[in-house]
Amino acid sequence: MTAAPNDSYWTSAIEQAQANLEPALDGAHTADVVCVGGGYTSLVTAYLLKKRDPSLDVVILEGNHVGFGSSGRNGG
Repeated sequence: MTAAPNDSYWTSAIEQAQANLEPALDGAHTADVVCVGGGYTSLVTAYLLKKRDPSLDVVILEGNHVGFGSSGRNGG
């Protein structure tokens, strides 16, 4: 498989179906905390919130895949 210019090695090494583990968000949902974007800041924030209070409902919303933006291309 040939990687696109902005794809990471990980993305190019797996089947696209495996990368899309969760279905698109559909309908109304609630959460205690919503982190927008799947970059380092959102992931660490979500992780630390859940570690501090496991009862929190923490959701990460990412339009593409985790690390898609500059986090995944060492541009951050």
